[in-house]
Amino acid sequence: MTSGQENPNPLVHTNIVEDNYFDSTQYYDILDAFWDGMGWKSLYPNADGCRVAVSSFLNDFYFLDQNHTATADKQVEQLFNITGIVSTSMADTVNECYKFEQQAVLDYYTNNIFVDEADFRTSFLFNLLAQSIIIRSYSYDLLDYSEEGYRDVVEYSRSLGGIISNIIYFTSTTAQGLNYFDLDDDESPYYINEKGGISKEYREPN
Repeated sequence: MTSGQENPNPLVHTNIVEDNYFDSTQYYDILDAFWDGMGWKSLYPNADGCRVAVSSFLNDFYFLDQNHTATADKQVEQLFNITGIVSTSMADTVNECYKFEQQAVLDYYTNNIFVDEADFRTSFLFNLLAQSIIIRSYSYDLLDYSEEGYRDVVEYSRSLGGIISNIIYFTSTTAQGLNYFDLDDDESPYYINEKGGISKEYREPN
């Protein structure tokens, strides 16, 4: 970023309920940038579905605000708007984000296998050393994007996500992870279904 350059994405304080649809505000860009920085889109199949569902859910609050009225004869219409949100975008958000959380937890317990606490601490430190150049670069980005006159909260969020991701995602230097999403175990009754969730197949008892 050169001296005197105008920030194309200044932080705008917007009321996402009253002013505009959520996906038309900078907060949507911040959420998308943080998701991208964390690398969730490539790590977990339902991560982007969760982000899109959350955006749609927040969009509906703006629609509700723009289509509500305090008059008694319109209360039924307002109730339909509320129940519509609960049965569609809210339900989608709960479903998609639950599957995202489920995938993250399973990935943690299958790919992050450590021999003992010493192995965990050693692996953490080795990862910091291996990722130090990348983390350092992101740290400088945080400083650049937080300077007065050059502030860019979207890119700041992306860099922050990058730092967190490179710190918390690491594997054992000793143990071998199971690589859950590529696991091909004929003995296991569990499998990933077409919706990205976990299912258990029925087997006849011996």
